Amino acid sequence: MSTKEKESITTVDTGKVRVLICDDHAIVRDALATVIDSSPSFRVTAQTEGFDDTIATLAEIDVDVVVLDIRLKGSSGLELARRLRADAPSVRILLLTGYLSDEILLEAEAIGVDGIMDKSSEPELILERLTAVVTGSRRTGYMVPLEVKRRLDERGVLALLSLSRTDLGILELLGQGMTDKQISQRVFLGAQTVRNRVSRMLAVLGRENRTQLALLFSGLDESARSLIFAGR
Repeated sequence: MSTKEKESITTVDTGKVRVLICDDHAIVRDALATVIDSSPSFRVTAQTEGFDDTIATLAEIDVDVVVLDIRLKGSSGLELARRLRADAPSVRILLLTGYLSDEILLEAEAIGVDGIMDKSSEPELILERLTAVVTGSRRTGYMVPLEVKRRLDERGVLALLSLSRTDLGILELLGQGMTDKQISQRVFLGAQTVRNRVSRMLAVLGRENRTQLALLFSGLDESARSLIFAGR
């Protein structure tokens, strides 16, 4: 870690890493704060419960690490992580989740978070992971295991990520049983252009007909849809 990175990670007055905890459950926030403050290396300087108050808090105070629950009331922790990465690139991000899907893992890597772990982990493991997040370089942040990418590839999710927003919209309308003419009116393209895009998607996604395309898209769960539409 460079000298500049070290200076951004510790405060002048206490020498402790400044931590913000974001979780929409006060009991969870307090429990995490108790664990983190028990370490001589960390100090919880703020607690927030969602997207807006986290952004507002970070505009007022400096923190080094955000410990962030993926599921927040009324918003997504992944969306907040994406905003943090854009607005405060020097801040480290440790994601906590009670459910690790393949899609969540891939989206976390794409955002560029520094760590991800089960929120029910033992206190000692939380401190270990927090320490790893702080001391690791940005280039050695969270990496998705190859096995996860293999499973996503088999399900067609990786191929869907290569499609444009317009193509995804066409797929969604196909799933609603619309004809090429009806779709063309919704996406503001000619019917022939829609047919050409559908033909290309059949090849890209390895499907034989429109029904298979529609079933592929309509069968996506919430995590897959979040991943596919993220940042579009």
